[in-house]
Amino acid sequence: MGSRGVYFAGHSAGAHLVAKLLSNVDFFEDNPGSHRLQGAFLISGIYDLRELVHTSVNDAVQLPHEWAIPLSPLFDCYTHLQARRVRVYILAAQNDSPAFKKQSREFYELLHNTCLMQNMYLEIKDDLDHFDIVECLAEDDNYLKNLMVHDVRKHL
Repeated sequence: MGSRGVYFAGHSAGAHLVAKLLSNVDFFEDNPGSHRLQGAFLISGIYDLRELVHTSVNDAVQLPHEWAIPLSPLFDCYTHLQARRVRVYILAAQNDSPAFKKQSREFYELLHNTCLMQNMYLEIKDDLDHFDIVECLAEDDNYLKNLMVHDVRKHL
């Protein structure tokens, strides 16, 4: 196919989905080309769904309490990432809810402590909220956009 690398990115529930994909050993073992995964950008993600079950968001989602842990990336195993050079950027906004910031920190700690990954980054961006953090990616001088572009150019 000629591709030298692939990156995944997700915001909010999308970051949750990327984190779940990263935890899937079968994805890495059974997919030709999975070795091309260079990095992931997880932006204002939700990594522990137990905190969602008792909120108004769950009125629409209707996630049963017993599914919260099995579907939460915070309780998955990522040790298979040790052998890979995948860079993982966990980003949140200063004005995100305390739960988003807390979960971003906890997810970073999980990956950092269990995977002993050297290519891990956690950043809480000042003066942004849950939506600004992605809306600002359209601006030429946006820090996060430049971080993503720099990483792709440097490693491809």
